[in-house]
Amino acid sequence: EVRGDSMDDGSYESYLEGDIILCRNVRQDYWMSKLHYDKWDFVIVHKEKGILIKRIINHDVEKGIITLHSLNEYYDDFDIHLQDVAKLFNIISTRRKNNRR
Repeated sequence: EVRGDSMDDGSYESYLEGDIILCRNVRQDYWMSKLHYDKWDFVIVHKEKGILIKRIINHDVEKGIITLHSLNEYYDDFDIHLQDVAKLFNIISTRRKNNRR
């Protein structure tokens, strides 16, 4: 379940607080090749920062660094090293709650 507003820019691509996302595990042996970040958004389980929902906008394969982007313009892009990532998932589906709270 989505928490926070970093991936909400008001567009149809947004992930809103309370959305349920379905993900597919990206095996760690695939992290050494260029990730298909132009096709998917990601859930990143970072060893210190916790669970992040982000768009990957760059993958430096040689250094093992990915650049993460939030759709909400109030959040800056930042780099993380893949050695600090416990799990990586592609977001493949989103279910939005229909209540009118």
